[in-house]
Amino acid sequence: MVRRGIKPLLVETVIKRKEKLLKALSFLDDSSKREIENIWNEFQIENRETPPPYTVAAVDGSRNSVLFAGYVVYAVGDTAALIVNVRKEESWESFSVDVDVLKPDEFSEARLRILMGILEFKELLKASKESNILLVDGSILGAILRPTVFNHELPQELKSLALELFSREEPELQEPICSKSLYGELASSPFITNSREYAATAGYLEYLEYLDTLRRLLESFPGDVVAVSKRSSSSLYRLSPSLSDVALLNAAQLPPGFSDPVDITLDQEKKFQFPDPFEEAFRGLSFITFFVKLKPGAPVLKVELLTGKRSVLLAEEKKEVCKKVLELLGYFEIDGYPWPLREVHELVKIKNGDVQELLNILKFQGITGREGLGE
Repeated sequence: MVRRGIKPLLVETVIKRKEKLLKALSFLDDSSKREIENIWNEFQIENRETPPPYTVAAVDGSRNSVLFAGYVVYAVGDTAALIVNVRKEESWESFSVDVDVLKPDEFSEARLRILMGILEFKELLKASKESNILLVDGSILGAILRPTVFNHELPQELKSLALELFSREEPELQEPICSKSLYGELASSPFITNSREYAATAGYLEYLEYLDTLRRLLESFPGDVVAVSKRSSSSLYRLSPSLSDVALLNAAQLPPGFSDPVDITLDQEKKFQFPDPFEEAFRGLSFITFFVKLKPGAPVLKVELLTGKRSVLLAEEKKEVCKKVLELLGYFEIDGYPWPLREVHELVKIKNGDVQELLNILKFQGITGREGLGE
């Protein structure tokens, strides 16, 4: 009997369902087109020659790991680059990295995202001393609002244990990840009864450092934090019950411009309660968020701009802010994306082969559990 594998069946299914699949990939109808027309502001960036009167720092992070049976070997890193008069300042470039083992492997993806975030915020703090504008890859709102499994997973007594340990240590900004120094005390605590509780409590401890570093950044930096996302699941304009705004805006093939800006304030209903040390710091923060398109044929990007505590601008003021942000991003635009963010993305990217090379240096070959599959 000849083994066919699954691919011929997949091809056969696509051919049979071609019309239905293409219809499912056609997102726009007349109603959504009208709604998009109502919120989109065409704007041509006229001056792409004069450098912006700002010192800009761009920051991005990366993570990668190998999952073994019961534990994870990981590498995380972040980098910041300073842009002065449209050139990368070669004498100012900063990296933060960490390579270590997460034990056990439960919650490892959530923990790695937080560990990378800690390094990213520390790089932003360094860069904030040298720049007027911080360009961030991703969502600052998401960084604050992103639900963390540890809030739901941990009973109050283990949250209190993590808070008590964290309060005894003043996180050092020059240290990559300070909460790691508390793993030993955590493991020896009589309140920790199994590996799942240990992993969740360690993750909560890391989450406290994550919030603390972000709080320091938002409280100390007087300039603008501009966050740019290539993807977004948000539905600011409720264009569709089943699709995010960015899918429809990309499908609409819009001219360069921006969407009507939306105010978002971190009021009580926007989030479960933050851990006690951070409730006052984050509650009441206000953001302007909107979508931009920098040139014809480019993808739509989501932008967030921090405006301070309970600071709400008038509609026309917000649109002027959007135009200034569009001019800034448009000046740096290459292929529809600001090149400083592309630059740091390339500098910091951790590939699968990089992690394998680190394991080779250690001469370590662990058990993944997939050896029987030839992988």
